[in-house]
Amino acid sequence: MPRKIKNKNHTLSIKVLTMISAIFVIFIAGYLITSKDAEALVNKPVQIQTTVSKLTVPILTYHRIREYKDTDTINTKAFIVTPEDFEKQMKYLHNNNYNVITFTDLLNGFSGVSLPKKAVILSFDDGYENQYVNALPILEKYHFVGTFFIFTNAISSYHDYMTWDEVRELHKQGMIIGAHTKSHPKLTKIKTEKGLEDEIVGGKQILEEKLGILIEYFAYPYGLNNDTVLGVVKNAGFLLAVGTKKGDDQELQDIYRLERNNINGNFSSFLKAVH
Repeated sequence: MPRKIKNKNHTLSIKVLTMISAIFVIFIAGYLITSKDAEALVNKPVQIQTTVSKLTVPILTYHRIREYKDTDTINTKAFIVTPEDFEKQMKYLHNNNYNVITFTDLLNGFSGVSLPKKAVILSFDDGYENQYVNALPILEKYHFVGTFFIFTNAISSYHDYMTWDEVRELHKQGMIIGAHTKSHPKLTKIKTEKGLEDEIVGGKQILEEKLGILIEYFAYPYGLNNDTVLGVVKNAGFLLAVGTKKGDDQELQDIYRLERNNINGNFSSFLKAVH
């Protein structure tokens, strides 16, 4: 039987083709991976590295939005704005091109995002029912968003305070809900960290359970705080906290002690707070 003779040239050609094919596959794979990485870089959100240490943003604080009563003391009246006066104040902001922003916007501002001119934040403390009845319709009329700081023991329990359904409706209508402890105590009088956690963390947890949302902002009752209180607030996961110190110069280093201006029915005082 004739002996088969291997064709060396043919074998060499096959090896060369195999090597070329392998190189081609590696090249294509590398190109695809490189292209994919490049696409990912293009689509990656821009990370703002710069920070702003100070912003001038008035934060207005409201408490009761109702008519005066004969039994109201001078001290009580300092925390009351009638519905008519509240309408006048909101109309002024609207007609004079003020931009009502949120605390989220403020945080973005500290991250380097430009805030609109004449920015102002509206906040409401305690959870009075008259805020829901009288303030909410006016806020909606002018398409303004307010942040409502709620102390949970009062809700659906105390006279003149909101129900849980009303708090849920506030959120449903686009308002922001913040925490204000469980029982509105003077936090600096609480001597144990466990007691502080019960009020601060406990109030946050109740709001989150009742509303099904994340609570990120905190207001100190009476504006009282110290380093220990601040530490508990920070460890609770809040992004910022507000007090009652007057002013509108918000500083990043004091993100857990932001300044606010209490508003009453005096229109001149209101104008001073926003200018």
